[in-house]
Amino acid sequence: MKLGGCGYLYQKIESKHTLLADPKDEGWYNDLKGQAIFQIEDTGNGIDFTQRNKNRLDYDEAQELFYLLKKVL
Repeated sequence: MKLGGCGYLYQKIESKHTLLADPKDEGWYNDLKGQAIFQIEDTGNGIDFTQRNKNRLDYDEAQELFYLLKKVL
């Protein structure tokens, strides 16, 4: 799937929902291909999230978060 011009792979393992940089997408830097870009975990008491850039959310990351929240909620 494409979000913000780059390809992603969606992965769900138990309560963790992860967007990975598609290793086949040339839009990603080589060091990011196949890496977790954004992750949400439903802890039962709330939602924990991990993103590759800390302390800010740009427009592409907002799209990533929105996509994952739709999967969780």
